[in-house]
Amino acid sequence: MQEFKLKIKDLEFETIIGILDFEREKKQRIVLNAEFLYEFSEEILDYRLLREFLLQAFDKNFDTLENALVYFQEHIPKNFKNITYFHIELSKTQIFKDCLVSVSLEYKR
Repeated sequence: MQEFKLKIKDLEFETIIGILDFEREKKQRIVLNAEFLYEFSEEILDYRLLREFLLQAFDKNFDTLENALVYFQEHIPKNFKNITYFHIELSKTQIFKDCLVSVSLEYKR
């Protein structure tokens, strides 16, 4: 069985996320970058569905980026069984003027 790599780069969206008061009041821009390894078989990895899954997860209004990543760690393997590894990085692009803040998580089956 062959293993392939899928990358989702610079997926931008706005959501309510964070623990500071102003973060809970106004949506902020998040950038998601991810890499997935998957086993290629008759069951393909539909990256359109994966992208939708990633975006719809943020309807849950996570308190932190870490909580969002834990959600992905628990739910991607259940929903996309041919994914064997992923690395997801979430970046807050507007929280500070002088830097970009990112948190990431790796998962390996």
